Amino acid sequence: MLKRIMDPLFGVIKIDPDEAFIVKSPLFQRLRHITHLGLAHYVYPSATHSRFSHSLGVMHLASRIGDILNQKKGGLIDEEDMKNLRMAALLHDLGHFPYSHTLELSEDDNTIYKLPKYIKNGHEEFTTFLIDNSYIADFLDNHGFDRLFIQKLILRPKSLADKVFLHDIIHWELDADRLDYLLRDSYFTGVKYGFLDYQYLLENLDVADYNNKEILVINDKAIRAIENLLISRFSLYDRVYTHEIVTYFDFVLKRLFLNFTKCLIPNFILNETDLIDIIKEMEPAWDILEFNEAFLYQNLYKMYKVLKKNDNPTPHLKNIFYDLNTILLRRKNDEIFNENRVSNKTTNDWNLRLEKIGNIIADLESLPDFEELNIRLKIPKNIFTKYEHTNFSSFGFDFSELNEIKEQNLDTIIITDKFGEKERFFESKKTFFREIFNQKSIKVNVYIRKHDDSFKRKFEEHAKNQIINALRE
Repeated sequence: MLKRIMDPLFGVIKIDPDEAFIVKSPLFQRLRHITHLGLAHYVYPSATHSRFSHSLGVMHLASRIGDILNQKKGGLIDEEDMKNLRMAALLHDLGHFPYSHTLELSEDDNTIYKLPKYIKNGHEEFTTFLIDNSYIADFLDNHGFDRLFIQKLILRPKSLADKVFLHDIIHWELDADRLDYLLRDSYFTGVKYGFLDYQYLLENLDVADYNNKEILVINDKAIRAIENLLISRFSLYDRVYTHEIVTYFDFVLKRLFLNFTKCLIPNFILNETDLIDIIKEMEPAWDILEFNEAFLYQNLYKMYKVLKKNDNPTPHLKNIFYDLNTILLRRKNDEIFNENRVSNKTTNDWNLRLEKIGNIIADLESLPDFEELNIRLKIPKNIFTKYEHTNFSSFGFDFSELNEIKEQNLDTIIITDKFGEKERFFESKKTFFREIFNQKSIKVNVYIRKHDDSFKRKFEEHAKNQIINALRE
């Protein structure tokens, strides 16, 4: 018997008994307590939606895409593949940390403590770890699912030798994941850019052979809808995901998290044996709910109360207290210098600009109290694609990232006409994006303690105008 869940975007989402088992189980229920947009609700108060609802939405859209492809291709996706596709979409965010991408760890973040590999390589790696070592593995194996295939659909990069289009449904420029988060984030933030014509996009999806692989393509009739989606995506990145105040709060929270990782993660998450013992059976696995945002918040508040009683804190403790004030009381204790530039300069030209900004920042290291300064560069591959970012802070400098910016993969979106002719979307003469694809953008945010007027003057004297000029050249 199918169960029905009401969703504000898609209406009724239907789940079968196997999916209902996963949804009701502890590892998935934990996602109710993981906000989708980190601390974006500090700026957009209604942006408190969770990874739980997003995962259901991705499953719904992935299934909808599968149905459309089957209608066009006469059973292209058999019942078994559809079953695995829906489950992969449902489970794809299972391993997210509290506050989602804000606190997602990587190898570069492993600077304070030696952390287990399964939690420092991104949420997708942690997702597959949880699937393999929990009650979910036995459930999938005993209910006709292909666990290895599901994991290949979840992981990046693409690891399928064939049926690449199934991976595209979850990981692609127009995938179910992206469509859901653009629609959902727009709805819950109130930022209207994400109201795109997703139904028309879905109806124009198809599968075609390209470079000897069957991939997801889209009919050229949907070019205007694609353009609308890409503009919506850029606008949401500009207005929400890289909003200077949102990223400020996210930055401070990440700094606290990296300084106190072992205090802000339950001990059993840090010990592989303990974690596996907890999650391998259903009932003990309910302890995983402790790994949520409330646990982190409560521990930050305990630190805050201790430091508040300290009448003579060291400069280091004083900075920690300011950070705790920022996160717990939503106080903007730093002033933000923000610059944003768009240009059609070549990649090499942009790299030279970024290198120059890097040198300006490096020169600031000689200033007293340098640790008071935090600089964040947000660098998109191009103006309409996902932002990459580089943090420059007291954790150390690595300018090598500035030389690793690569162009967007032009093979990402393939359009096809009624004769079956295929071309790269960004190279098509049918889209105005062909003319503006190489536009690039950079945002520079600098956070300076409000109480430190002398350091603010030093920054303005030694770096502010130089950074502005580097961006304007």
